[in-house]
Amino acid sequence: KDTPIIVVTARAERDDIVAALAYGASGYLNKPVKPDTLLRYARDALGLP
Repeated sequence: KDTPIIVVTARAERDDIVAALAYGASGYLNKPVKPDTLLRYARDALGLP
């Protein structure tokens, strides 16, 4: 079973985002992260409405 991974980091370079997604991350968020944005990404990664 796959475990969704959402990367939360201060790094916002395009190469970092591409690498994280290439390694299988479900999402990539730059700090500071708004709670509603994190919740939306988590719901999407888990397949929840």
